[in-house]
Amino acid sequence: MEITPEILRKMQLLELKILVEVKRVCDKHNIAFILIGGSLIGAIRHKGFIPWDDDIDVGMTRDNYDKFCKIAPSELSNEFFLQTPSTDPQYFDYCLARVQLNGTKVFTRYEPANMKHEGFRIDILPYDNIPNSFLRGYLYHGIFNIFIRVCVLRNGYHLYPQNFIMRLIIYLGFVLCLPISTKKLKSILENYYKKYEKLNSSHVVLLRGRWGFKKERHLRSTISKIIYIPFEDTLMPVPEDYHLFLSEQYGDYLTPPPVNSRGLHHTLNIDFGIYA
Repeated sequence: MEITPEILRKMQLLELKILVEVKRVCDKHNIAFILIGGSLIGAIRHKGFIPWDDDIDVGMTRDNYDKFCKIAPSELSNEFFLQTPSTDPQYFDYCLARVQLNGTKVFTRYEPANMKHEGFRIDILPYDNIPNSFLRGYLYHGIFNIFIRVCVLRNGYHLYPQNFIMRLIIYLGFVLCLPISTKKLKSILENYYKKYEKLNSSHVVLLRGRWGFKKERHLRSTISKIIYIPFEDTLMPVPEDYHLFLSEQYGDYLTPPPVNSRGLHHTLNIDFGIYA
């Protein structure tokens, strides 16, 4: 299916349907979240989706994330599915949950073919505590990102674009981890990202973020103080100081990129299924 602007818009509105359901569950159980990434830029710059964006990203502190993952399977309506390594044996991204819309399919560049659960989705990402020392935090974040990429590569996923040195390190890690069982790798990874969960840190980081430690590291207060602003036909939570948050990550986020840099980030093909 050619993804025309009209088809992309229909996809966006179905993703909005998922976001509204996530907000309903979070409001019911006092779980705080914020729009992040391109979704936050869209809320500020376009009062909704960036016109050429194909996904929604939501951020939560680790405690809120754990709470959401615990209650969502029973609280989400039957239209939706919470995808984590605990709910889907084919899913191996241990630091990223997804809420999917049943009865739809989206085919991406990076995931294995023929996954059972591959519907339209929004990503739920946790912010974790990190040492207050920039250097210690940088090393912690870097080791995690190598290790998580080794894990997903081992389970049939494709790597996001990486420079040559990083790809070499990841493949070396892949070889070194071959004697370790998948179950053991999962246990090591889970213990690693919980390393600083009890630390009273001034900063948090999106371990699974794509923009590197410096841009994914934020003051805790930046993500904990929330306001509500228009997003499409509803109101969604965003950081109160969204200007600082986005400037740290993207620089001049108010100026759209050149036309030749706009396009779908992830999607190759889609199937609206029962929503066609």
